[in-house]
Amino acid sequence: MSMVTKQSRRNMTKSQLEQATTSSGHFVRGFTGTAAMWLVASTRRYVPVWTGVPHERISDAMYAQLPVAQHHGVPIVSAIDALGPFPTTKLQAWFNQTWYEGDKIHPSQRGHVLLADLVFDYLKMAYEHTRLLQMYDLPKDYIPRQSLFLSQDILDLFLDQTPTTISLTHMPDIVKRFVTPCRGWCAYDDVPEKIGFISNEAGTSCVLSLQPAEVSGLGVGKARVLMYKSYENMGVFKMTVVQGRAGLNGTCEGAYDPNAPVLGSMIVDSMWKERASLAEVAVMQFKLPPASDRSACLLVHLYVVEANPKRLKNKVKLLGISFF
Repeated sequence: MSMVTKQSRRNMTKSQLEQATTSSGHFVRGFTGTAAMWLVASTRRYVPVWTGVPHERISDAMYAQLPVAQHHGVPIVSAIDALGPFPTTKLQAWFNQTWYEGDKIHPSQRGHVLLADLVFDYLKMAYEHTRLLQMYDLPKDYIPRQSLFLSQDILDLFLDQTPTTISLTHMPDIVKRFVTPCRGWCAYDDVPEKIGFISNEAGTSCVLSLQPAEVSGLGVGKARVLMYKSYENMGVFKMTVVQGRAGLNGTCEGAYDPNAPVLGSMIVDSMWKERASLAEVAVMQFKLPPASDRSACLLVHLYVVEANPKRLKNKVKLLGISFF
């Protein structure tokens, strides 16, 4: 996809922060200009050059590569489309002599200058659209998908905060966070190449931990759980975050202490009416432990709870949890 990304406050100098802050104290996030695109720099020259007749497009590389770019949703910048078509023999000779001067396949030095101009023109268009014209669609020529804009809340979290993420797609990494053995939960691909941390039965539970060093870096008190939702065979997921205390051997103690402070909890039904199976984010607010408590750890309780009315199948599939 094409991207024009925004600045992060994490790596900005004091001077840069001052320049990006208004007199009222409002932070104005600028753009980095980072972008991605498909750049078509060459064409097949062993057949007649494109004269403008539609069926002749099958002879050049842009036409051959366009379906791949469309499949991946990547904007495509084509040199031959910027220069052509070439309906006369004079224009065809100019194209061959000016664009190809060496191996008859790749652009000459002048050609690379043109490619740079095309790249900057696209970046300028994408930037201006993102900055000023979000309500209008971009030109549809070779731009298969329109821009998607992240909410300010998500930008602030991922650009300015330092999250702790529990990846739930690799069992050895998950086991390292086990407080006690998790029965009924396992990371595997129930669908080919789509791995997740899965439980298929109501009543199963698992407790994972965040160590004090990870907890001390949190500053918001928000958890984002990436989980699958589908229209059949799914169950109800519950997550509760409890404050624990670091043990002498590096463990997080207090998982089953009835007096341990509960910092937050949520229940999410992973079955919906849409006839699709997609990864969705569920957001939970939780209270952060006191900053002065350097021994505080987090105990993350994962449950599959009984649906009401009861269901024959109760699958919950998690992909990861990010804590802010």
